[in-house]
Amino acid sequence: MLLALALAFAVALPWHIWSIVTYGRLFIDQYLVFHVLGRFAGFLEGHEGGPFYYFGMYRYNAGWFAFFMPVV
Repeated sequence: MLLALALAFAVALPWHIWSIVTYGRLFIDQYLVFHVLGRFAGFLEGHEGGPFYYFGMYRYNAGWFAFFMPVV
């Protein structure tokens, strides 16, 4: 678990640091505040769905693959 978390940070953190250094406040406002925090806090751009919206979308879009995921 800790190894996976460390690997995720090792992959994602350099990009976030580079973007903050390159774009500064624009990156923080648009990406972190609007997209990350805004999407976490509620709906954006008139799109609505319940807390389980993506489970339904996965079932709809994955087709037969959705039946094999519990096996994996």
